[in-house]
Amino acid sequence: MAGYIDIGINSITNDILSKNGLVGFVDLNDEVVQRVRTRLRRVLGEWFLQITAGLPYFNGEMLGGKNKQYVMLVIKAEILNTDGVQDIKSISLEYNSETRKITITADITVNATSYSITEDI
Repeated sequence: MAGYIDIGINSITNDILSKNGLVGFVDLNDEVVQRVRTRLRRVLGEWFLQITAGLPYFNGEMLGGKNKQYVMLVIKAEILNTDGVQDIKSISLEYNSETRKITITADITVNATSYSITEDI
């Protein structure tokens, strides 16, 4: 895996990470985990430079969709296609029909280290 560095994003507020008044950066495993979170949040067609990137949340098959196996496969593929992710140890999806949100919880392996990710989509 190539060594990447990126501007840090607070996983709760989605604001740029700040350390002592300066922009915070992430690298190594933390950068891979942040990239997974970013990929899970990206909506298909959202990024003008690559409109095929992202997850098809609004096509009727994901949010409020009935085919949960399809949703699980799409999310697993998005995580595993992230450079640096070696394995998904476990993954679960929780649907909230009132808010129409999916909570994704995944335990992934990056450079032989386990990380737990929870994202509300």
